[in-house]
Amino acid sequence: RGGASSSSSARQPPEVILDLDQILVIYKPAFWKCELPQKPSKDGPVAIEPHGPKDSAILLKWIDEMQLGIDPALFKEEFNPALSGTGFGPLAHRIDAETSGPLLVAKTRAAQRHIKSQFHRTQVSKRYVCLVHGRLSKDGVVEASIRTFRTDSRTRSEVSSSGD
Repeated sequence: RGGASSSSSARQPPEVILDLDQILVIYKPAFWKCELPQKPSKDGPVAIEPHGPKDSAILLKWIDEMQLGIDPALFKEEFNPALSGTGFGPLAHRIDAETSGPLLVAKTRAAQRHIKSQFHRTQVSKRYVCLVHGRLSKDGVVEASIRTFRTDSRTRSEVSSSGD
C-alpha cells in the first residue's frame, strides 16, 4: 500500500464501464464490499463494516446513490439475499472485497434472473489474474479449481485438490 491512506474517501471510486438497457457493467476497485449496507439497529446506526475495517466502502450504496436506472425493488434485502450478511441487491454475482474487477449489475428483475441463471448453468465464468510484488522462482501458470465452503456466518474458498 506504500503509505496510501486507507480511508474510503481516498480510495479509487467505482465506475460504470458499460450501460445497457437491462444491465450495467461496473468496475469494482479493491476494498469495496459487495453486500447491502447494514440496517441501523434500535440502538443507533451500525458500523459500515461490522467484521472488518470501519472504513470499508459499500459498492451497492454507491450504485444506489448514482441513480443508474435500476429498479428500486432490486435493492431490497429479500430480493437477492445472502447466506450471511444482508444481501447483494442488483448484483448478478460478486467478487471478494479485496478483489478488483468488473461486475454485472441488473437493472430489472428479468435481467437479474437471466444473468443468475447463466451463472448457475455455468454459461458464464469468472477468471482471475493475480498480480504479485516480488520475483517468482520460475515462470508458469497456476490452473486450479476453487471450492467454496459456506456456513451460517462465513464463506471461505480454497484451492480444490479434487477439481470440484
